[in-house]
Amino acid sequence: MTERLGVFGGTFDPPHNGHVAVAVNARHQLGLGRVLLVVANEPWQKTALREVSPVADRLALARAAVEAIAGLEVSTLEIDRGGPSYTADTLAALRRGPDPPELFLVLGWDAAAGLPTWERAEEVRRATTVAVVRRPGQPASALPSGWRWAHV
Repeated sequence: MTERLGVFGGTFDPPHNGHVAVAVNARHQLGLGRVLLVVANEPWQKTALREVSPVADRLALARAAVEAIAGLEVSTLEIDRGGPSYTADTLAALRRGPDPPELFLVLGWDAAAGLPTWERAEEVRRATTVAVVRRPGQPASALPSGWRWAHV
């Protein structure tokens, strides 16, 4: 049976209860075996806008946030790869191997609306179902067509 794997990437600067709640809810609502919190090495969409805390600090805080929660794990995949963090690279790495998982990319509604602007967006679109989460009080904008969507 193919594993259903949630991929929740982010800067996690800092990780907070909202991140944990999203990961837990996505796991349960979508029947995911695990949700990986993938800590970005160099979050290219944020570093141009503001200073980002050192990756070692963000990683340690993310680990502390989920260490006692079943089905949530922190991934160092992007940190280990080095350089800018691109979701297309992360998804490709997770799909390598003899039995690749079914991937669910966990995103907030605002990030999901901007998916076509991402680096190698077409690769991301083909590799995953987007598990979109609407934040309280956030207006619902149109989501791009041609993507597989699941709502959390």
